[in-house]
Amino acid sequence: MPRRCWAPLLVAVLALSMGVGEVLCTAVDTEVSAGNNFAAWTPSCWRQTAQLDFAAGTGVNVDLATLPGSIILASTGTGTYTSAVHDAGTDGAKFDHAFWDRTLPSLTTVSLEIRASDSLSSGEPDAGWQVLGSGTNASLEGLEGRYVQWRAILTSDSPGVTPVLEEVRIYYRPV
Repeated sequence: MPRRCWAPLLVAVLALSMGVGEVLCTAVDTEVSAGNNFAAWTPSCWRQTAQLDFAAGTGVNVDLATLPGSIILASTGTGTYTSAVHDAGTDGAKFDHAFWDRTLPSLTTVSLEIRASDSLSSGEPDAGWQVLGSGTNASLEGLEGRYVQWRAILTSDSPGVTPVLEEVRIYYRPV
């Protein structure tokens, strides 16, 4: 595949990931020419956006019912939501990037953390949490493992005002 053709293919792969619930996005380039930088690239996407996706996780001081398909605070202060564990299907999967969509009224924040490992301890990845920050995306370069889990920390310093976490997407490459 000529170099100038990879961008439309990538756009098509990302467009496929816009469906509902958990989506596995895959594209494989079978050309193996010497100048082909796209060969054997297989991106996958773990996408959580539906009410059932979020209901599979656990939360403290968060509300999953008021805005179905979103996570908000149940009351002023801090709340945490921990996703269910996702199995990437193979040991040593390489995680590339995380994106999350959120709405932040004044005096509110949403921060994300992630962990991944090839083994589980009490049903969760056997690794410490890595802070991704409070932006809307983060590089996951160097994060590897079969099992991955993310955690959101929502805060509000204003009574009756809550941040809203609408979607989280984790991109990775099984090896």
